[in-house]
Amino acid sequence: TIVLGALGAAVGVNMTFLYPYTLLARGWGKEHRGLKNFDLAVSMFLPFVLTTSLVVIACANTLHVQGIRVQGAVDAAHALAPVAGIAAGRVIFSLGVLGMCFTTLTIEMVICGFVLSEMFGFEPRGWAYRAATMTANIGLLGAFYPTPFWLPVLASSIALVMMPVAYIAFFILQNKRSYLGDEVNRGFKGTVWNILLLLAILVVAVGAIVKILSLF
Repeated sequence: TIVLGALGAAVGVNMTFLYPYTLLARGWGKEHRGLKNFDLAVSMFLPFVLTTSLVVIACANTLHVQGIRVQGAVDAAHALAPVAGIAAGRVIFSLGVLGMCFTTLTIEMVICGFVLSEMFGFEPRGWAYRAATMTANIGLLGAFYPTPFWLPVLASSIALVMMPVAYIAFFILQNKRSYLGDEVNRGFKGTVWNILLLLAILVVAVGAIVKILSLF
């Protein structure tokens, strides 16, 4: 559930909704393809692939070899102990978690603004959009409500179930000439892209099936 929740929260929301709506809000088109690729690499590949992989490798080489089982955030902070010590490691790790919370809250606010602007038909700018972004702050009430701390993780893992539908739609649109015209995937590059899309569909489909089976 934790792994599927992380996948659903990080990839599902950002890739299927936030990023395309950000491109629309910026007014980017074909002439901005280079900027789009750079922005995609810096904002998604680095944090979600490279950084996450380094964190996993660091924990495996510091915690696993010592037989430390990570049951919570405090246990994960021991990964910094060989470098900064136990006390300083916990402080640094806690500051990192706090920073992650603030950056995530910012993203969720932007998403709420885009969602409500699409629902009610106003432009993603001005006071209406700013007020819409503030709806995400309702989540702060969770700190004062006796809801299980892992409930957002469970909700994100359930959201993963819908990701195969979105990925299949992407695959169809990427190969639909009536939609993309001359920009449709062709040749070797198109074949490679389709293979990668099919692999992505397979991964999220397996994750969705695992989650569905875990509910019974």
